[in-house]
Amino acid sequence: GEIAFAGPSASTGYFRNPDATAETFVEGWVRTGDLGRIDSEGVLHFVDRKKDIINRGGMKISSAAVEEVIYRFPGIAEAAVIAVPHPRLGEDIAACVVAQPGVSLDTTALHAACAAALADYQVPRRWIVLPALPKSAMGKVLKRELRAQVLADLA
Repeated sequence: GEIAFAGPSASTGYFRNPDATAETFVEGWVRTGDLGRIDSEGVLHFVDRKKDIINRGGMKISSAAVEEVIYRFPGIAEAAVIAVPHPRLGEDIAACVVAQPGVSLDTTALHAACAAALADYQVPRRWIVLPALPKSAMGKVLKRELRAQVLADLA
């Protein structure tokens, strides 16, 4: 489920942003936008960002779980999994990858590696090799910008 917290040191809202405050701060709880699970010992484990979950024909797919498998493939420098429109399923999975210097990536082999490690519905159907992924000043992949770039290229 979604991770939320409350406590005396928790903020009560965003400065001059009532819409974001209403969405994030609910009945004394701060909704983080992260998904997590609690194991049998009561330890909370981060799963993914709520907005990074892909809904492929009703099947919920964690982009982080797919990216983890892609990063195991030799020669991968960077990877990001995003949702792209699908006429029947609503969303499908596209994997954007960046090769390490001097490496030529074989997307057929990447697909096979994912198919061996993931359920069929989790395997990316589109593979896009890029020179770099768009990032924030802090080095975080900007998935919204990446998705816009990919959709423009697919149009």
